[in-house]
Amino acid sequence: MSEREGYNWAGNFKYGAREIHRPKTLAELQSLVSGSRKIRALGSRHSFSRVADIADGDLVSLEHFKSIGIDSSRKTAEIGAGVTFAELCVALDPYRLALPNLLSLLRVTVAGACATASHGSGNSNKILAAAVVAMEIIAADGQILRVSRDDPQFDGMVVALGALGVVTKLTLALQPTFDVEQRVFDGIPVQTVFSDFAQIMSSGYSVSLFTNFADEMVQCWVKSLRANSGEVNIPAALSMATPASRQVHMLGDMPPEFCTEQLGKPGIWHWRLPHFNADDTPSSGSEIQSEFVVPMPYAVDALRSIQALGNRISKLLQISEIRTIASDTLWMSPCFHEASVAIHFTWKDDRDGVLKILPDIEAALKPFNPKAHYGKLCTDKFLTDMGSRNLQLLRFVRLMKEFDCNGKFHNEYLQTLIGGN
Repeated sequence: MSEREGYNWAGNFKYGAREIHRPKTLAELQSLVSGSRKIRALGSRHSFSRVADIADGDLVSLEHFKSIGIDSSRKTAEIGAGVTFAELCVALDPYRLALPNLLSLLRVTVAGACATASHGSGNSNKILAAAVVAMEIIAADGQILRVSRDDPQFDGMVVALGALGVVTKLTLALQPTFDVEQRVFDGIPVQTVFSDFAQIMSSGYSVSLFTNFADEMVQCWVKSLRANSGEVNIPAALSMATPASRQVHMLGDMPPEFCTEQLGKPGIWHWRLPHFNADDTPSSGSEIQSEFVVPMPYAVDALRSIQALGNRISKLLQISEIRTIASDTLWMSPCFHEASVAIHFTWKDDRDGVLKILPDIEAALKPFNPKAHYGKLCTDKFLTDMGSRNLQLLRFVRLMKEFDCNGKFHNEYLQTLIGGN
């Protein structure tokens, strides 16, 4: 394993696996899985947690599994597990089809994002895995399993954290393409965010708030569906804010041209819904990420609790992003049957400092039934507590044992999450 490939995207998490395999054919992958004692699938390495690692086994990259098949009549796409969002978006353009939502950046594999319950933003937008309607999986014995939404266990198999096998293909439900325009508003008082949170987060198709929890002003990025009239209604809660008059980056010292175009200029969905252009550096590159998700009714109280830690947090923080997510039916989703708010932290690359502040953030959020994003950094205690509060976890553990009775895909992260279950 080369020095570079042994680390995550940011270069601050070293995988403990013995080797990363790169099979080129399905038969080669089947043989590799069936012959391995311990193995895990590795996506685009954008996780900051141990979710993808396996210290006592090997990793397998699906980077050569790049097939994309579009069925325009059924409005579906069947894609290989190595396909990134950027690659899928380009393939969908000729068919005038789209996904409902996207991540902030497009370099991530679709399969990896779905397995870890990654999401975009928007009151009506579910996590990205909610678009999955069928899957192909290599089971522990190397056999190919194909499952779809008519399987009663399907909702437990989509956000599976790599615990059931190696996903080789996903089939995604699509919709007609659409245009989006993006505007940035500066200088929103924190107290306005607290008092008018629901109105602000309803002001567009996809809305993100950016703050460092120390300043008294918040920045808001509003991505709106392009109306036939070309007019966008600005909600009262944003009427006192200052619309950006030039292209901006949420990190003021980063080049704004890295970001997707703003200033209300309309563009196709995948040119506006992400914050960052597909080929550009998404942020500083030198960072650690954490994210916590709370049910929507607790959103403002949770934000107030974190704001109280603002002076301590801001010393370690590059930026925090606040987004909303619709409820879904996927067992291991943090939004299972609950519309939710995600509070994301992009930290400076100071692991010791971040690990020192995380217990205080987790304690501040404890009254609000928080969950952590599986691919982001949290403490082991929080991960275990989160598992103990997940009423669907026992169902998921039974599914794990059914698919992988000998623990071939089991790793330390899963063990911490499921505790004694």
